[in-house]
Amino acid sequence: MTSSWPKSSTSSPAASELARPGEVNPAGLAAVLGVTLARGTVVIVGTGSGGGPLARLSAREREVLTELARGRSNREIARALSLGEQTVKSYVSSILTKLDLTDRTQAAIFGLQQGLVRPRDVLPP
Repeated sequence: MTSSWPKSSTSSPAASELARPGEVNPAGLAAVLGVTLARGTVVIVGTGSGGGPLARLSAREREVLTELARGRSNREIARALSLGEQTVKSYVSSILTKLDLTDRTQAAIFGLQQGLVRPRDVLPP
């Protein structure tokens, strides 16, 4: 199957370039998240329904993960959820541990893969 996605560019993609129904543009997603994906990387976007790894998280941890997936900083998450910044750091640490992830970028990608956030709702870098 040949992809109709445009090749990567140095500029940030428009939201319409990030996703089509049932698809995610990995190059566009990587640009928005400010990460580099290896050639051939597969990005899976789910619905977020059902048990799975998200079931390991508390409701508040899922809210924090959702904000992480949107590309928000700890300070922005704290403001959005009416939490202290240190509390957000604790939640992020707990999320990483429970999901066996090593950093917030992995957590953000995981949140997108689980369907917590639509790619068009991700903040630009």
